[in-house]
Amino acid sequence: MKLEHAVSLEIKPLTNNQITDIVLKDGYFVAKNNEVMSLINTISSFEWDTFSDSWNDLDLDNYMSDRGTYRYRRHAVFTCKKYTKDIIQLHNVPHYQSSQYNALNGDIERWYKPIENKIVGSNTFGLLIDHAMKIFNLCEINHLLDNWLSWYIEVHQFRIIANDNMEGKPTPEGIHKDGVSYIFMLPICKKNIAGGISTIYNNNLTPLSSIDMSVGDLAYIDDSKVYHGVSEIKPINKDEESVRDMLVITFKKVN
Repeated sequence: MKLEHAVSLEIKPLTNNQITDIVLKDGYFVAKNNEVMSLINTISSFEWDTFSDSWNDLDLDNYMSDRGTYRYRRHAVFTCKKYTKDIIQLHNVPHYQSSQYNALNGDIERWYKPIENKIVGSNTFGLLIDHAMKIFNLCEINHLLDNWLSWYIEVHQFRIIANDNMEGKPTPEGIHKDGVSYIFMLPICKKNIAGGISTIYNNNLTPLSSIDMSVGDLAYIDDSKVYHGVSEIKPINKDEESVRDMLVITFKKVN
């Protein structure tokens, strides 16, 4: 799936401060890829293709309590001192969520194959994680409380598939929070999909916005202020498989 670099003359690219202001006000923001051209234009077509092709080598998620075989993934963990670029990868670390945040698959350590070194070391990966961290650092600088030391960062490559006999569930745990501070989301590929609509809810579970995210759109979420969920996917053409690839990066403040 190609990343669209063309920008409409009617859309003025947003600054990091403008994105931050919206996240602080609303608790979330979804930017079209041509609203953040300063980021997108620094990723060449070759770099994007190499990055997105890595979603073709994910492993089946064997921790699904619903016994679903529709989700594939890889995982990586990092830490970074706040307001710095001193990011360090942590190896041999499981993904863990309590059942408070994940009623389906919570309260167990989930060990996934790590994201490939060539992807972690790529220009695209570095630009994306740096961009997300800049936004969330700006959000935190605007907060009065500053009693934390580092970001605990988890990066997830997800592929959800569907076919005529099986729905794909991007968020099988339903409407939820991730139990982190902030979430950054980027659709990598969407193929033959009906559904897959992202909905944001306030803390009373009132829907605020429903968005059909396109490849290259960027979502920024303050996990303390909103819930999120994604509807199931089905194939438009029942003779072909549906594919929904996503990059999700979570940032948690730790002491």
